[in-house]
Amino acid sequence: MSLYVDKEYKLSEEDFKALTDKGDLARGIVDREARRPERGYIFIKGEPDEDDIQQEFLGNCWFLSALSSLAFSHHGDRQLVPVLNKSYNNKNGPSRGKLVFQFFHFNKLIRVYIDDVLPTKQITKIGKKGEFWVALCEKAYAKLLGSYEIQDGGWPRYSFYHLTCGIPIDVYFKDYSNQELPQIFAIMKDIMENNPEVVWARVEHFLFGKPAQKSLQTGHAYSILKLDDVKDDQSDFHHLILIRNPHGRSYSSEWTGDWSDNSSKWRSVSSSDRKRLSSPSWNGSFWMSFNDFVKYFEIAILCRLPTNWSSNEETRVYGNLKFGINAPPTGGMQIAREDEEFQHQMLIKTENSFTDVWLHFLLDSPYDGDRQKFNTHFEFYENVPERTPFEKYSVSKINEFKKQHPIFPGRPSKFYDYNGRLYGRVKKGTHLVIFSACPTRQGTQKCDFLLKVVSKNTRVIEIGKQELTFENGKAYPFISWKDYRRTGVESRARRAVRRITTSTGTSGGCCSSQQKMVL
Repeated sequence: MSLYVDKEYKLSEEDFKALTDKGDLARGIVDREARRPERGYIFIKGEPDEDDIQQEFLGNCWFLSALSSLAFSHHGDRQLVPVLNKSYNNKNGPSRGKLVFQFFHFNKLIRVYIDDVLPTKQITKIGKKGEFWVALCEKAYAKLLGSYEIQDGGWPRYSFYHLTCGIPIDVYFKDYSNQELPQIFAIMKDIMENNPEVVWARVEHFLFGKPAQKSLQTGHAYSILKLDDVKDDQSDFHHLILIRNPHGRSYSSEWTGDWSDNSSKWRSVSSSDRKRLSSPSWNGSFWMSFNDFVKYFEIAILCRLPTNWSSNEETRVYGNLKFGINAPPTGGMQIAREDEEFQHQMLIKTENSFTDVWLHFLLDSPYDGDRQKFNTHFEFYENVPERTPFEKYSVSKINEFKKQHPIFPGRPSKFYDYNGRLYGRVKKGTHLVIFSACPTRQGTQKCDFLLKVVSKNTRVIEIGKQELTFENGKAYPFISWKDYRRTGVESRARRAVRRITTSTGTSGGCCSSQQKMVL
């Protein structure tokens, strides 16, 4: 039987460079060898295991940290079923060299077929269990995005969505005082314990250009696996958090401060607590205090998974942005804040005393790792006066309404999550959502959008005549990789030219060797 050959995606010079150690790359040393694993290899045995994930030189911690969080979580395992397609790939990968992975985009499942030709560096990093699922999943994700090179720097919020179709939310700890930290810890712990369908990744990106702190890596994404409390021999309680570095065992990648593997702090707790909270030495996972966590790290990303919400809890609102007509023209986001004609407004009516509301504003545009293609405007106002008939609110009227960040009650915020996502617990009443977007590049005339609302006993009401389509449910129609890419991605040559002009910035996504902002 002849082996399958993927004619749609071939490894490029940029791919091999992205997989090369930066020191070797500076000396002009690039390993351009690629080959197939030996026939009969193991795709995956049993369930995904976070210890299978061992990042090396490619700066895709933003993808692997999300994958690690999902592999650790029972509900994450379930969510990875359509992505990994284990039954098909266990059979056809080792025998025919043909595999198919499925990623989410715009509430659709994209089928990505690949062959098993891998860069040699990806083969040599396979762990002791000999499973190839991580390396092959990385290749499929590279094909989805356009190259391995595009994986070199990004944010887990995007990979979480591609892997789960969940709702990822950024939580910025710098917005809170030291007195509020215990409340933040309690909220995070409550979410993880009582909402097992929520997983977390953690991003540290504000230390670019500074030395690493106690073996923590700068510009890097980790996974949050667990939160716990422990009492010492003085009867003082300590808030702890278990974190995993996607580099795993590949080199010294663990925290060396308080509550690390060899910290003297562990001698102050009972043997039963030490056993209960033990983590294997130097496998990439480690405990640290929550105070140290928020001291050194800026952002946590939580993702609500769709495995545990029912079809009748999800409302999808589809529409079309026509730039310059019902949405701002290129570069005109300020117009959306000043003119309601360039805004889309929706009412969310909650019936219970307190209701958890999850929102996700999506644009039908493929991921581009270089920079954002659209600026988004997304705001939420609680308990607004309801109008009959339902007409748009003027900007002057909106300025009278209360805008606050519901995830941590009482904290005002200009943007809840500036990438168009929100989670909050709101009181019974009528609430206003405002959203819009404008392109950052000339030539874009229109783009489809989706507002996803996940909540119990909640009605979503259209304001004005906006030519919208409403639907309920959790159906995910299949589309091909070709159809996905056809929606508009720059050629590699054009991207390479533009990268030269944008790679000198001082901010970047996790693990970005270019230090480029990926929003």
